[in-house]
Formats: sequence, structure tokens, C-alpha cells
Amino acid sequence: SVMSRAELSIVSGSVSRKVRGLARELLDGPTACNPYEQGDRGACTFCSFKKVCGFDPAIPGYEKRMLEKLEDTEVLKKMKEET
Repeated sequence: SVMSRAELSIVSGSVSRKVRGLARELLDGPTACNPYEQGDRGACTFCSFKKVCGFDPAIPGYEKRMLEKLEDTEVLKKMKEET
């Protein structure tokens, strides 16, 4: 067992809210490139659309979101606070 039922419920709820929010953004119109970076990894590392997305950190206003490294308990706490 990786997490309790209560913890799984928190994670599931958080993911559902995030997916609904992203779907609303897509339906509302164009979305901006908003890649992340965390340590030596980032969204662009795995993206197959690098050549067409238009993200260029050399252009003013184009910045990657820097994600902090959190312990599992901290992530779960933040998800719980969202509700």
C-alpha cells in the first residue's frame, strides 16, 4: 500500500480539479507556453513539439516555471489545502 484511502481521495480530487481547470483553459481559447523546470529536468526535455511551440527563453516574457522539490507529505498537504 502506497497511500491510504483518504490520501488517495485527496490526490484524486486534486487531479480532477486540475483536469477541469485545464479543460476550461483550452475551451476558452489559445493557451500560452508554460513549461516547468525542476532541477535538471523540465517539460521541454520530454516534449515532441519543441520545434513548433514557439517557446524561447531568449524572448522577454518567456520564462520557465521553477518547481520546488517537495517531499510526498508536503505535496499531499498542499493538495489537501486546495479543497
